[in-house]
Amino acid sequence: MPDYFETELKLKVLQPGDNVLQAFQNSEYIGQLVPENAWTTTRMEAWYYDTAEQSLQKAGIAYRVRREGDNWVATVKANGSSDGGLHQREEWNLASPDCEPRPELFAELPIGPKLLDTIGDQPLQPLFATVFERYAAEVSFEAARVELAVDEGKILAGELSEPIREVELELKEGQPVALLRLGAAIAREIPLAPEPKSKYFRALLLAGLAEQQPKPVVDLPIQTALADGLSLLMSVAVGKLFSTYQAFLAHSDEPRHAYQMRVKLRRLRSLLVFAKPCIPLEDFQTWKQMLAEWGRVFGPLRDLDVLAVEWEELCNSPYITFDSRPWLGDTISKRRLAQLEQVSQTINQGRLSAELLELWAWSEGHPWQPGEYPSTIGAFARWRIGGWLAALLDAGKTANWENDQELHALRLRLKRIRYTLAAMPFYTDRRSIKLLTEIKAMQDLFGTLNDRAVAGRLLTTLARGATRAVYRDIGILSGWQGRGEQSARSQLQRQWRNFRQAAKRWLDA
Repeated sequence: MPDYFETELKLKVLQPGDNVLQAFQNSEYIGQLVPENAWTTTRMEAWYYDTAEQSLQKAGIAYRVRREGDNWVATVKANGSSDGGLHQREEWNLASPDCEPRPELFAELPIGPKLLDTIGDQPLQPLFATVFERYAAEVSFEAARVELAVDEGKILAGELSEPIREVELELKEGQPVALLRLGAAIAREIPLAPEPKSKYFRALLLAGLAEQQPKPVVDLPIQTALADGLSLLMSVAVGKLFSTYQAFLAHSDEPRHAYQMRVKLRRLRSLLVFAKPCIPLEDFQTWKQMLAEWGRVFGPLRDLDVLAVEWEELCNSPYITFDSRPWLGDTISKRRLAQLEQVSQTINQGRLSAELLELWAWSEGHPWQPGEYPSTIGAFARWRIGGWLAALLDAGKTANWENDQELHALRLRLKRIRYTLAAMPFYTDRRSIKLLTEIKAMQDLFGTLNDRAVAGRLLTTLARGATRAVYRDIGILSGWQGRGEQSARSQLQRQWRNFRQAAKRWLDA
């Protein structure tokens, strides 16, 4: 790894009212890592520059001049990645006399030609600034040297501002997996969540100069060694879950984020099952149970959100009229707020972050055991997914299509295949895309039946002690859902034939 390559793990503080540094200094675990007198305090004031056309941003370059105590440091960052809070990028730092941009200072460095060519004759202008106090100490952890920094301050963009309250673990020497393990250990002491967005990108969003973080492109050739491929797939899945986690924390009132949390947990669990032949049994059971438990945390909230969406669709239908004000929506909202409070209390403890970071570190440590299975990720995927598909087609031949428990079992197997197939970046051929399309259509029908069953149980609990108006609304919604269930059942056999045809073509390829 070149000297100018930076690797760091960013962690957002979950509790808004906490004194972050005090929490660190009061932690027995961190006290063992960092003596109280080892902390240093530095005031940081950084200005970010670009051309009027945002040429540097478009080229994937960030240019910053920062005052660190009494010194000015000019920095260029480029060619970076940010997966689930683990940020890796090229970085060059040079002393500067003041805060004015001087890109010519970097002319002799590897980034110099690209930097100067991108700017050309255009003047650089300030975009925004960050001002914060950094409390830092260097620690030794698992044969690695890590700078542990606590940043508290603000991002400033014109009249807008946003707080900075984060922890950075920067790798000075050693392997990146040490950052994940250290981050997990700290998150068990202090509620934290990985922060996938850098201060620079957060400032771009605040200033209205960016809309969303670009999705990382997964480079996984089909001939990649199996161990490397499995570690990469797990890393990507954990990173996506952490991004969804951040969205849920920021917008927990929006039902889609709770739903996506549950989906991302299931996708990660599907990958774990995909890799099961390569995983020691005890490890597999530990991680599978952990993911299942977190899925159950979000399950009741997701069920209420599905019910709320169906109720809203019913109320907006031109075919439904009420003789008086509907009240069920208020009842669902109150129940959701109570359930959301329970979920928030659970995840704000930081345990989810700690356990996912531990899973990520475990997968990065290449725990895969040898066995009699294909040695490349492409061949292994073909073997595993192909085996699942063939077994599912056989199960469909003998399934009782009037038995909802058997249909639910088929649904779960379909979901596992879909999530795993979609996670393989090399399956972009027409047959794979067609198979995914037919699986989703089949899954949607099964999902309608499952949602109907779940809603029935949920509506029964909502009916206890309810008013006559709410009883009326529950009856109307039950009829509405019954109509949807009947429609889904009438399409099952036809859609299964479509899926079966697509699956056979994929298996024959």
